[in-house]
Amino acid sequence: MPLRGYEVMVPYVRFLSEKDVSRISLELMPPDLGKYETTEEFARMKDDGVTSLQFNIEVWNKEKRAKIMPYKGNIPLEKYLEAILLASGIFGPGKIYSVLIAGLNNKEELREASYKIIESGGIPSIEIFRPLKGTLMERYNPKIDYASILELNRDVQKSLKEKYGQQIFNSLEGCLNCGGCNMIKPK
Repeated sequence: MPLRGYEVMVPYVRFLSEKDVSRISLELMPPDLGKYETTEEFARMKDDGVTSLQFNIEVWNKEKRAKIMPYKGNIPLEKYLEAILLASGIFGPGKIYSVLIAGLNNKEELREASYKIIESGGIPSIEIFRPLKGTLMERYNPKIDYASILELNRDVQKSLKEKYGQQIFNSLEGCLNCGGCNMIKPK
């Protein structure tokens, strides 16, 4: 499936737009298209009323990705970064996000991934791993250095502020605006 889900969402997005919903944030995998077609698809999403997108990398290490996420983990990281770059060119600063999971990534992987996402025009959202009952990882209990995650988050906020200015934190949408799972929005 080359579009990885948007074609299923189109009627819902258009319905919400017709009802004057002002913010529509979608979580997608990167389209399996060439650069030109991907750019056109992102422009179509924006024309349909989508205002922000999430391309959640979640796990940075390629071997871990393949093991933990058998389908999604086989989509190359470069495809995610390209989607973030192309989408940020269409939607603008602060409108493209990617979740990274502490506990499935070590602090070096989180740092490297965060800065690659920022470099590509996106905003990294570092979230803490929570095991879900009934899943293969329900008993996985990673050791998480919360102090280093908080320090990295401060560094990420500083980098975002330097790149986009303080106002970037006023235009967050979707999951980042809620702040329930992430720590990106400064108090």
